[in-house]
Amino acid sequence: MNKVVDLYIPGGKELLLVAKLATVGYVAKAGFTLDAAEDIKLAVEEALGAVNGERLHLQMAADKENVLITIEGEGTCLPDETEQEVVRYVLESMMDSVEIEAGGETTAIRMKKSLIGGAR
Repeated sequence: MNKVVDLYIPGGKELLLVAKLATVGYVAKAGFTLDAAEDIKLAVEEALGAVNGERLHLQMAADKENVLITIEGEGTCLPDETEQEVVRYVLESMMDSVEIEAGGETTAIRMKKSLIGGAR
């Protein structure tokens, strides 16, 4: 599965369900177990809440080994390094790798989960 999904939604909690449902459908199609799909969905929910911009962008891409998820928020940034570390800690408990880029008016969180090693 080498298909990339890009989803743009307005900020706020009203349409976060759309992003969560799209995530579960995508990772299930990529071959993850229900438990792994639930972890990924929770990580996406946490990341969407952390960036919480005026406009949110969710991008999902998968290959034979990994699923890569990027969440960007326009018009916001995480308030301080302490909050970034808390968000990173929570996300790393569910994902294999997490990168957070915060600065200016954009925050981006990139996460990766491996399909290898029991994730299927």
